Amino acid sequence: MKKTLLASSIICTFTALALAQDLYPIGGGSRTQPDPKNKNLIQMVAEDSSHRLTVGRSLMKHKSARMIGIYVKVENLSETPITVKTSSFSMIDDDGKGYYGLETQEAIKRFQDTHGIATAVLAGPLMNPSVQAKMGEEIRRESLESGEVPPHSFKEGIVFFDAPKHQHYTLRVKLGSLWPDSFTFSTTKPKEEKRN
Repeated sequence: MKKTLLASSIICTFTALALAQDLYPIGGGSRTQPDPKNKNLIQMVAEDSSHRLTVGRSLMKHKSARMIGIYVKVENLSETPITVKTSSFSMIDDDGKGYYGLETQEAIKRFQDTHGIATAVLAGPLMNPSVQAKMGEEIRRESLESGEVPPHSFKEGIVFFDAPKHQHYTLRVKLGSLWPDSFTFSTTKPKEEKRN
């Protein structure tokens, strides 16, 4: 019983710390739609005759592991498979520094190499290999895996990137050859437009 409560407490602490800093979608794609998890935010949609991309913020962030995540959904509208390779995705911060999307195993490795939040809080319990494995499995479950998207099907998940070292930034995210233009995110929440 104590171990279950401790594990729950650790996961809750992990989640609270992971959500410490938000990243807001600003613009990109061909249109926007409300984010189903928060109607005050947007998701950016880019589509052509062969595929549709939905890009938005991810609630899963690993601040102490210096990773941020971007939610991406790839819908194949064509008769041929589409290849998704997250390591071909890139991101540029407002200082011009570039970052590449991490494949799932690399994201898990980065998290485990920095011991996630184990270096920041509750070091003893979080160093437990079973807790580390649980957190690694959460990253695997939520990640957008590289691979093919069959015709008339979709693939969705989070693409992790190394996070910029400074606290406030604007990012331009490019999804490889899936879309020619970038999607913009910022740590500064956009001001709501006044409606008449």
